[in-house]
Amino acid sequence: MARLPAVDEQSFDDHLASTEGVLMVDVTAAWCGPCRMMTPVLERVASRADPRLSIVTLDADANPGTASRFGVRSLPTLLFF
Repeated sequence: MARLPAVDEQSFDDHLASTEGVLMVDVTAAWCGPCRMMTPVLERVASRADPRLSIVTLDADANPGTASRFGVRSLPTLLFF
């Protein structure tokens, strides 16, 4: 299964603007056990999803500005745009 693409604070807005359809952002962290459990499920969903759905990950620890911008207070968090 393919890994989900990662976005960061520099690429997030460009990725959002260039995505047609729905963008699902998995806000995660390396230390988060439930996040690690969800990753294979999201990878499976991404491999079978309609092309109008894009799924990416955002590391909340490495990108606190973006996580804060959307009010992320617990992990994992899924954001839909």
